Amino acid sequence: RLKIFPYINNKKKKRRMNWTAILVISMLMMGMLMTNTRAVNFEFTPGRRWYVGGDFKSVIKGDTSSMEVNNIAYFDGKEWYSFAGNGTNGPVDVVHVDLCYNVYIGGRFTTIDGKPFHYVAKYDYFSRTWKKLTNPEWFSNPSSNTTVKAISTNCARVQGFCSCSVIIGGHFVMKHEEEEAVHVARLLPAAADAPYTLDALGGQENHKFAKDTGMVHAIHKKNWGSTVAVQYIWVGGHLKSTSNASIYFGRIELNNNKKWEDFTAIDGNVNGLVRQFAYYPQTIGFTDEMYVVGDFNFEGTANKAICQYICHFDHALKRWITLGDSTGSTQPNGPVYTLGLNGKHLFIGGDFENTLEKSEGSGYTINDRSQKDAIGSSIVTHLSVCGDYDLSCKGGSIAVAGTNNLLRFYNTKLDKWVPFNGGTSGQVNSIVTNFQWRGSENYNPFTTAS
Repeated sequence: RLKIFPYINNKKKKRRMNWTAILVISMLMMGMLMTNTRAVNFEFTPGRRWYVGGDFKSVIKGDTSSMEVNNIAYFDGKEWYSFAGNGTNGPVDVVHVDLCYNVYIGGRFTTIDGKPFHYVAKYDYFSRTWKKLTNPEWFSNPSSNTTVKAISTNCARVQGFCSCSVIIGGHFVMKHEEEEAVHVARLLPAAADAPYTLDALGGQENHKFAKDTGMVHAIHKKNWGSTVAVQYIWVGGHLKSTSNASIYFGRIELNNNKKWEDFTAIDGNVNGLVRQFAYYPQTIGFTDEMYVVGDFNFEGTANKAICQYICHFDHALKRWITLGDSTGSTQPNGPVYTLGLNGKHLFIGGDFENTLEKSEGSGYTINDRSQKDAIGSSIVTHLSVCGDYDLSCKGGSIAVAGTNNLLRFYNTKLDKWVPFNGGTSGQVNSIVTNFQWRGSENYNPFTTAS
């Protein structure tokens, strides 16, 4: 069962916890545990989809029969479906859903349902068709390592209109006209059916990333402070500069001429792969709170913050903040692969096992949701938390994927793990929970009442 370890009666509580799979940190500095415990049951309800992408040939349906989907599919709480015909010809490394319900996939593929789509593509909500975002001639010397591993979108949405730029990261070199992008790029929409255009975000001339090595694992555009003039594109992963220096975490900045230009590494003390980051609160607007996870173990330069596989970066203060007690003893003792936020809850998953020692003033409680009967020896490599604005899903329900073909859903209302029917035949690399989709082909989210 779900275990909560609060500070009780001014005495330290010690418990041995298996954190191999998943941990929930409820940060009391931002409020007590949420009281709204509505959750998702695995029942068919129009509007619910779990999109999964990975390296698998088929999914197992409710009647135990298999259906060939090739690396991309969705589950509606009752049954599996394909929405990409015969799927992709290579693994899908990332799935992303924008504010307008369009679905994006990136990975090591060059076709979808036998048609040419190179490394990234968009499934359009309105037309129910796949749209090209790139042209094959843009990619210079593609190899088996060429992939899009991170996707972020920046959307303008008003009634009857939605337009999104697409920011991508991974391992690639793209060149179009005078623009050359190495491992990071922005794809800009043109007219309705016209191809996207390439924006190199300052390009190789300013970024100076090594072309033949390096991988971006996380990317996101975010406004900061009290004005939209302060904009950054945050980049996490393991890159190399042309002078062979390692770069793990940084940002591309909008200069005074409103052009994306220089890349700035954040804190040279960061000493390992940054896998993912998330923001609090997860709303449109401005926030200075960022949480970063990965394979690092360092001390912040400005204030000696302890960052062991997880850390809090405060942009306003321009410094790292230690999570947990000041010694860092309650931080994970092994790599953290993934994280997600829901209200005042921070979820992490990875490969770690800790002794939890709760003491007064540590600032949070820890809920163990590893449950060996559900997770076993698997390592959670990706998770998707029901977000603040997901319908009927505010209690911390969460989908997880990982090694050994792990694919499970934690139903917080029932306090148990639920399978995705028979799951997939191989590894799931990315999973996204989305509750705004409507089954009707005639549904328009901008003109039809919910």
